[in-house]
Amino acid sequence: MNPFSENAARLALVQQAVSLGHEGLDPLGSATLSMRWARPAADGLLLVSASACLQAQADCSAPSVDGAALAAGMSDPVLTGTLADTQSDVWADAWADGAGTDERPGAGATPPAFDLSLPEWHPLDAASLAGLHGAIYTHRPEAGAVVLVASPYAATLACSRDVQLDGIPFFHPMVALSGQTHIDCCAADVYATLAGAGEPAQPVPEADSDVWSEAASAAAERAADGEAEASGYAACAGRAQQMILEALGHGNACLVAHYGLLTVGPNPRAAASLARQLEALCRIYWQALQTGSVRVMPIRTR
Repeated sequence: MNPFSENAARLALVQQAVSLGHEGLDPLGSATLSMRWARPAADGLLLVSASACLQAQADCSAPSVDGAALAAGMSDPVLTGTLADTQSDVWADAWADGAGTDERPGAGATPPAFDLSLPEWHPLDAASLAGLHGAIYTHRPEAGAVVLVASPYAATLACSRDVQLDGIPFFHPMVALSGQTHIDCCAADVYATLAGAGEPAQPVPEADSDVWSEAASAAAERAADGEAEASGYAACAGRAQQMILEALGHGNACLVAHYGLLTVGPNPRAAASLARQLEALCRIYWQALQTGSVRVMPIRTR
């Protein structure tokens, strides 16, 4: 049983999401972070958008928010009655940071203005983007957190044909941070499938509009075909997830073609820290490419 409250888990996730945004690793506002979190009814995960966390922080008029007030504002029924009543439990620094210590802020300290209601809980078998994160947790039992981010240099390389085909080679010792001797890139079009790319949603017509009946008829046809479409999407998403899992392999990171970087760690801080380090490594590799061909280091085995 996890001894920490879901409130502390949410805090750990939101902290890292906000940090990635402030550090410029999510200029497009599309990063998503998740962490494994089981509830009594089912295994699952908490998923949050970094841009939503930043926006919520910007909208907060006060420089800090009382932890009890945050807990009181939660609407998640599962959390009702189970949220931390004390400020020390809200912070839960040791577990949130993965430091293994039991440090607490000083008396009178209040947490930053984080909206802990933003992370959404999903079962591991959920479809779409949550399904990508869930697939990793399902196939990698040791994974505790996942970061998917379009950081500038990782996204640049992920759009390169050569990198999509060959990945990032062992050109620098720190490539080993990925857990492998190279950083692979999943096949093109994977992210578009997982993100559900398609036709933009059509605006709802006015009740007295001439196109109302046509829209209603089209909606009925879509409803009739909905089950088949959902089944087809699930199959495509399943193949896309499999390609990302293959690119990830037994390592901790991979590039996602036409998107950016995916990292895995035991907790949100570790996964986000790896994303920061590999973004710096992607910058070095991109800069090296500008000088001409990159020399790959020999891989020695004993």
